[in-house]
Amino acid sequence: MSNTLVNCVMLPVSHGHVLIPNTAVASMISFTQPAPLPDSPAWLLGMINWQGWYLPVVSWSGIIDPQADVALDNVRIAIIKNLHKHGGMPYFAIIAKGFPRLLSITADDLANGEEISLDDDGSGNSDCLLARVQLENRSVDVPALPALGAYISRHLQRGD
Repeated sequence: MSNTLVNCVMLPVSHGHVLIPNTAVASMISFTQPAPLPDSPAWLLGMINWQGWYLPVVSWSGIIDPQADVALDNVRIAIIKNLHKHGGMPYFAIIAKGFPRLLSITADDLANGEEISLDDDGSGNSDCLLARVQLENRSVDVPALPALGAYISRHLQRGD
């Protein structure tokens, strides 16, 4: 494995935490009520204006588990660079519960974590999830950012 340090942001979400490379996080902002999109899934909370871009705001927990609570108390918004190259959406936003934490990890940190199997009942979108591991005694999701960007783009293009 590698001892190269990768700076990450650990975002607290409804069901646990999401680990995103620091270079993919463009900004953390205060919560702004998104403008709702008609007939959108519960995980797609709506759109916000950020620096002239209209960004979709999503609930990570809702993408992974459609039954997850999407409460908007004590939340912030993480602006994430879209690593999916198609769809004309340079950024998207994920709601975070509370304050994010900066963390430096190595590949060994993730490899040494206990991999947690997903309950594949077909209700969530596990394609957006690269891994779910135990890190610092916490359940941490590592999203597949290109797949997540593509998933969001597909829903925006379909209008559902």
